[in-house]
Amino acid sequence: MLQRSLVPLVVALLAGCATIQPSRALVTEAEHRALGLTPNRIEPWEDGLRTDPSASGTYEWWYLDGHLDDGSTLVVVFFTKPIDGAAGPLKPMVRVDLDRPDGTKFTRLIEIDPSNFSASKERCDVRMGPHRFEGDLHRYSISIALPDFAAQLTLTGEVQPWRPSAGVITFGAKDEKYFAWLPAVPHGKLEGTLKVEDGATLEVRGTGYHDHNWGNASLVGLVHDWYWGRAHVGPYSVIAAYITAEQGYSANHFPLLLVAKGDDVLVGNSSHVTFSSSDVAIDEKTAKPVASKLTWDFNDAGKRVRVSFDRKKTLVELPLVEQLPGFMRFLARLSGFDGAYHRFTGEVSVEVLENDQRVDEQHHDAAVWELMYLGHAP
Repeated sequence: MLQRSLVPLVVALLAGCATIQPSRALVTEAEHRALGLTPNRIEPWEDGLRTDPSASGTYEWWYLDGHLDDGSTLVVVFFTKPIDGAAGPLKPMVRVDLDRPDGTKFTRLIEIDPSNFSASKERCDVRMGPHRFEGDLHRYSISIALPDFAAQLTLTGEVQPWRPSAGVITFGAKDEKYFAWLPAVPHGKLEGTLKVEDGATLEVRGTGYHDHNWGNASLVGLVHDWYWGRAHVGPYSVIAAYITAEQGYSANHFPLLLVAKGDDVLVGNSSHVTFSSSDVAIDEKTAKPVASKLTWDFNDAGKRVRVSFDRKKTLVELPLVEQLPGFMRFLARLSGFDGAYHRFTGEVSVEVLENDQRVDEQHHDAAVWELMYLGHAP
């Protein structure tokens, strides 16, 4: 799937960008109202269908990942279109990835007849054939029914839904292109049953996360790179991102941070948040600058929250051009494309201070995070 998804990427890069365009996050009350949103309040319709899936250029997906108590990880995604098909018609798909602690993997990508797709605009209720993803911003039910795999899962939020301001970054002089993101369940309890290839039904429990993404243009050519990670550290739930727009969209930077303690949100938008990185070295395989330490700092009127990610190991170093077939690989290199994906593991810490006095012990835990490069590294 990755190989096919990079073909339109190369075409876009060959086209180039003639002029420098703006990019910005939508944050004002007027911008919220224009989208029908209320600042600091999220409503169930926001996790419903947000695009016309038959329109050219649009894409949308509902995502779940879970860390199970037996050490397994589970990812389920409902797509309106494959990643490489945003310019095409509705082509619904469901992807399932189950990684077990013994190293065995189960992966399926299921294409659904468009006549068997429906999605509500009032709330999250997405149906693709016998498969369903539905919920109300607090409690979600996800069901998958395949001959060799079945899942009946319930995700119950333990942290309130979040979006960074309006949850939208726009690109272009008239905000004509956009990318939107809603973490509907930043952290929750996941439980249910899985029926796997051998026919055994397993009761599963663990923690889970659900978000919803949509837009009207490929991220290639819009976004240069991003760091993204999430973690549960002591009593704190963390989502941290740092997005850099492509040079053709002013190379603007967007630090995004959520730090919550249950339903008490300590940091919930980008105001007063800064980002820094250190111990930067060139990755030998991808030739990208990679930081070993990332820090998000919130500082407002004496209240300070610091979240740090310290890399211990690199799990994935993937030059994206290597995934292309021969001729497309040639075109990609001709265009200067050298995108890459990295995944890391290490330690994340959360520190909360008021007037330079620590108000809670510093908490540490293990985490996994990523760095995606879509633009050319300097």
